Amino acid sequence: MKTFSVYEIESGRLTGARVGATGDVDPDWIPAGCSVVFGEWDHERWRVDHETGALEAIEPPEPDWRIKKFAAVDSVMAEITAAEAEQARPMREIVEAMLAGTSPPAEATARFNAIKQRIEAARNRLSAINATTTQTELEAIELQPA
Repeated sequence: MKTFSVYEIESGRLTGARVGATGDVDPDWIPAGCSVVFGEWDHERWRVDHETGALEAIEPPEPDWRIKKFAAVDSVMAEITAAEAEQARPMREIVEAMLAGTSPPAEATARFNAIKQRIEAARNRLSAINATTTQTELEAIELQPA
């Protein structure tokens, strides 16, 4: 079986569609305004010169900004999860002291509060990231931990 890549005649842009055939491609299988070139070609990296049939390499488009947004959300969620896990030891030390009727250790309280501030800052970044609707808005946010 042969595979053909579909492209727009006017622009030479590959559409991403493919046609498979055991012989020649039936013209009825090709959308209006399009033609085919033999092979499976990446529509984001190649275009066709319709006059010569030659394939020309093109610069791939920038990745969709939403991919960066989802990666930022994942990163911040991982940061929050890790920080919440870090709270366990100072929290245990604080609770043990309270149950024993003594003052919580200052070091445990300080660690707990520092972790709590990191979590709050991360949650604020997460809210800001989730509220973005454009690439410009996302780029304006400091994505790394403070």
